[in-house]
Amino acid sequence: MCKNVNDDPDVASAKCLGAAALAFQILTMVGVGVFPAGLLMFIGGLLGTIGTSLLLCCNGRSGGPEVTVVSGAAPPSRARAGVDIATRLKPAAILNFVAAGLHVLGSILSAVVYGVSIAAWGVADNLCKQRLAAGTLTREGLACYEENALQAAQLFTWLVILIPTVVFAFVAALLEALCARKCLQGKANIELPEVAQDQAVDRPRSPG
Repeated sequence: MCKNVNDDPDVASAKCLGAAALAFQILTMVGVGVFPAGLLMFIGGLLGTIGTSLLLCCNGRSGGPEVTVVSGAAPPSRARAGVDIATRLKPAAILNFVAAGLHVLGSILSAVVYGVSIAAWGVADNLCKQRLAAGTLTREGLACYEENALQAAQLFTWLVILIPTVVFAFVAALLEALCARKCLQGKANIELPEVAQDQAVDRPRSPG
């Protein structure tokens, strides 16, 4: 998938990073069920999946057969044969950069929401204990202990889901950022030789 002798080295690296990121992008989509902030990670995973799919699916060659040019022109270039992949590198880079940002932001917001939920649960639990110690807790009010126990179980379940989701999101963000960087480098590598070749062909020859 990421080993193609015709690929520019940076494009090949982008494909390998994208293949690694794809697994984590899919895993981060489960974060949508944890907190509302998990929706950001879900969108990030979706955009990242689309971005990496541009590299891995319908895989065109970024290199190709060398092109022989006239004497005095730029060195032979493989850029023209790689126009198809070159057109997908920039969109893939943009999508992966956006996905990386959403994964980081979603992870931070999820952690903040979880911290606020823990704090709210702690306040409610202490209030029950204070009322019980003061003898003001009615029989009906004893239900707060059952509610707090249920909330504690829910918070623990969310924590079990949250920790791996956040870890997956940060790993995905790192791979996405690296993949996007390699995409831009690969695009430059493909296009610059072509520009140099065009300029050499258009350069007027000296008489003689």
